[in-house]
Amino acid sequence: MAEGIAKKYIEREGLADRIHVVSSGTLVGQDDNLSDDRVRQILEHGVAYGWRGCILDQKRYSGDSAYKTEMRATAQRVLTTTLRPLDATFRELALQQIGIVYPHERKKTQARPDVDVILGVEQNHADAIQDIYRDSGYYPTIDTLAQYAGRPEIIFPDAMGSLKIADYVALRKKFEIVVPLAIQKALNDPQLSSRR
Repeated sequence: MAEGIAKKYIEREGLADRIHVVSSGTLVGQDDNLSDDRVRQILEHGVAYGWRGCILDQKRYSGDSAYKTEMRATAQRVLTTTLRPLDATFRELALQQIGIVYPHERKKTQARPDVDVILGVEQNHADAIQDIYRDSGYYPTIDTLAQYAGRPEIIFPDAMGSLKIADYVALRKKFEIVVPLAIQKALNDPQLSSRR
């Protein structure tokens, strides 16, 4: 969603010759590494969407490795066949409301030499980006989007699992506030200018 908003802003402001925006995910391809909390959240959504076998017995989950494996596999199916497609649809609908047609492609974050700034939506994303770049020999500025934009009070809730377009519109509106601020900061940063 942030990339679509950024690209529209860059086009509208005539900045395409000065800045290029790419979106990627720090956790793309890591569905096997879901945290126990994320498994629980996904299964709760699965129950809400009528999936059978999603009611988690927490005590059994903690002590029975075969049950834990089964429930993790169920969570992965719910995530890939229900939650991600719904999330993508609602994000696209929220963007279409402001004239952005942007089919998002899930790409994994990789260390690249042509990147000056990388902004995670949440702190755990920024931390994962730090890990990805740690031994790469590249030294981009890494931060959260809201912090970099000077609006650390703005929190981006995870709308995945919601069937309310209003949740995605609220998320989009937050991106509409911070993305232009982050772009302007990057363009006006003398340290970044010297890297170009």
